[in-house]
Amino acid sequence: MKNKLLLKSRLKNHSTKALLILSAWPFLFACTSPSVLESIDASVAEKTRTQWREKLNWPGFCDDGVSHITQYDDSFVGVEIYDWVAGKKLISVVCETGAYQQGLIFYLQNNASNASYQLINFPQFALIKDAPVDASLETKSDFGYYQYRDPLVSGNFHFDVVNGHIRVDDFYRSGGGCGISTNYSVLTEQANVISLRTKESCDEVDAKIADWQLKSKSEYSNWPKH
Repeated sequence: MKNKLLLKSRLKNHSTKALLILSAWPFLFACTSPSVLESIDASVAEKTRTQWREKLNWPGFCDDGVSHITQYDDSFVGVEIYDWVAGKKLISVVCETGAYQQGLIFYLQNNASNASYQLINFPQFALIKDAPVDASLETKSDFGYYQYRDPLVSGNFHFDVVNGHIRVDDFYRSGGGCGISTNYSVLTEQANVISLRTKESCDEVDAKIADWQLKSKSEYSNWPKH
């Protein structure tokens, strides 16, 4: 719950952009294409959000975060299927929307021969100053960042289906240029961090993510946990 509140605070202009999101939604998140659906087990190829919810049994907050869409558009699904490594499928579910990024949860097929799925847990990082109220973190503000684990991931997403990687760019503003970029290996229900880059200041000249500061594992693994 605490991380859900944090991510909600980071999804800027959540309510003010609702109507814009609704009007653009058919282009942003159309229902999964028939060609993809036909390539997977028929028991998985549900067509409505309700059917998907019954299949995957996702947390309740995943529907609360898109209620501003579903109350106006009952055709909204918000589910995408990806051909993943080892012949598996990866499923993403939209749980939060914002002006320029979104919150997703992911399910990974246990193996290519069955239609059972596991919810993926992600190690994540954020600025301590943006954290929910927590006295233990406030005393460690010198670190600048803290770490936590949560299935709900917020940002802009880039998928490498060949290697099973997901890069999440969590921008601090709509134009990008600053934020946290985390590249994950997603091969089991526990995602692993491949690389982590940060750029805290949004006042400087924008820099490509490749030029953001690369954090070593020895550094971020010692950040306080929440």
